[in-house]
Amino acid sequence: MRKSAGVRLMGLGRMGLAMIFAGSLGACASLPKFHYAEDAPIDMSSPVARDVVEADQHPGPYPRFADIPKLPKDVRPAAAWNRAVKNAKADEAALNRETAEIASQPVDTDAFAADAKRGVAVEPAGLPDAKAQAESAAYAKSLRDRVKPPPKRH
Repeated sequence: MRKSAGVRLMGLGRMGLAMIFAGSLGACASLPKFHYAEDAPIDMSSPVARDVVEADQHPGPYPRFADIPKLPKDVRPAAAWNRAVKNAKADEAALNRETAEIASQPVDTDAFAADAKRGVAVEPAGLPDAKAQAESAAYAKSLRDRVKPPPKRH
């Protein structure tokens, strides 16, 4: 009789969990063997080398639980944060309900452009004629002729 795919997957899942558990135990057992940076040499060209040697030779006092500061008084408790989050989510849901009732306007850009063009009183002017171009060129030339270049530096 054949096993179903679900039964085979359950067997593989159990075997995988067992392998992960065994690997975790092995890692915990070998953890004390590692001396990560304990025997690493100190780079004496480092600007903090003297401080590192000093800290290694004379470690400071070990912290105590009494050294942990008390909780500040001006922080709201977790229940107040919970209420604030629930209120914000309720406000969001109300806003979503209200905005869902707003019918979206159809977007017809051609009709909008035609309506905007009808509102313009004067059609845009075309290119200037030859006489206007000549006058503009003459005016630009007169401005260029009036300009003196700055004196040269020595």
